[in-house]
Amino acid sequence: MITNTPSLLLKMCTLLLGFVLWSCGGNTPGNKLLKAASNGDIEGMKTQLAQGADINYRSSGVLALEQTALMKAAKNGHLEAVKFLIEKGADVSKGNSGKENPITLAAEKNHAEIVLYLIEKGENVNYQETNYGMTALHHAAKNGNRELAEKLVAKGADMKMLSKLEETPFGLAVFYKNLGVAQFFLDKGADPNQLGRYKKPMIMQATSTASRDRHAIPPKVKAMVSLLLRYKADINKQDHVGNTALIMAATKGRRPLMDFLIAKGADESIANNQGGTARSVYGSRMRK
Repeated sequence: MITNTPSLLLKMCTLLLGFVLWSCGGNTPGNKLLKAASNGDIEGMKTQLAQGADINYRSSGVLALEQTALMKAAKNGHLEAVKFLIEKGADVSKGNSGKENPITLAAEKNHAEIVLYLIEKGENVNYQETNYGMTALHHAAKNGNRELAEKLVAKGADMKMLSKLEETPFGLAVFYKNLGVAQFFLDKGADPNQLGRYKKPMIMQATSTASRDRHAIPPKVKAMVSLLLRYKADINKQDHVGNTALIMAATKGRRPLMDFLIAKGADESIANNQGGTARSVYGSRMRK
């Protein structure tokens, strides 16, 4: 621990210096513009623009997120501020080094009106930020916003675009158990057997849960599994190491989920690449 002290002190000094520089720069017209945009303060923005603030100025410094006034207004859901900035010449596509921009920030926060307005003003409906590879449609799927998803698809959003986790918007809807959005994608032709994050099939994504109660099945899990099966998902589809949804349920000791899947047609005899079946894996899990 002692040998790391100089390094730790250096990091702390760097952060402190960054904070000081950021604080000193906070009084410039550009930074005041950003603050006004964050608060949706149109009069404040008018004042700073009149004093020479660059409408496309990006925050900078160690603690900054490299965001423009339009990005801040969009992220915080200030539609009128967004309209004002665009009318004054703000670049709808200007983003930061992670390629986040107004549309992805608005979509992430579920500000549907702003997302649609930005598209109306020329933003690419399929714009993809580079941090996580998300589009507005990915965010709509994750947030469970079916109405926005429908409108984005109607405007040309690509349902097959992959995020950094190799997920389509449909895959995200399944993973987060957003039934309405998932059904919309299925009705539009999404493949119920496609692979999602970590190369897991959709039926396996549907059974994943953060619940620690092994003796109960979350209602959304049941509903998502049933939905996928109605659209001809293969309940026995295996992942890249041969596991099925049933084997994964057995691995986690979720007996009620196993029984539910078996009742839906899951095959207990299928073995994974290590030769383990649901029954043998469950038995091993219970003996620990």
